[in-house]
Amino acid sequence: MEMYRVIHMFVLRIFLLDVDKVHACFCPISHPQTDYCHLSSFALVGSVSDFVDSNYDRRFNVIVQFMLKVPEGYTHRKRLKLKTYKGPILCELNLLPGIRYLITGYVNSDDEYLVNSCMWAED
Repeated sequence: MEMYRVIHMFVLRIFLLDVDKVHACFCPISHPQTDYCHLSSFALVGSVSDFVDSNYDRRFNVIVQFMLKVPEGYTHRKRLKLKTYKGPILCELNLLPGIRYLITGYVNSDDEYLVNSCMWAED
């Protein structure tokens, strides 16, 4: 009985070592068309000119090359501000200036263009 308890505690300890890794962003595997058609309210091809960090979010200034899908009420713009929330649980997005990306996302009730690490692809 004592040996069983020792083995049980050993196995439990191994699993508990990785508990901190459980709190991370999870992006379900999906086809890009699914993201485009069903999960996003906008899709664009563009490059980041710069970004601004705050304590809670990061705002990307994006030069729009073309829009593939536009949200309701959209007016043509050469530049958009995209917002991502900071933190691994919130799927923080890190885009580099000067690289062209395909980015999908959604527009919230405050007319902010929101993106996360599940909603982009490098060109």
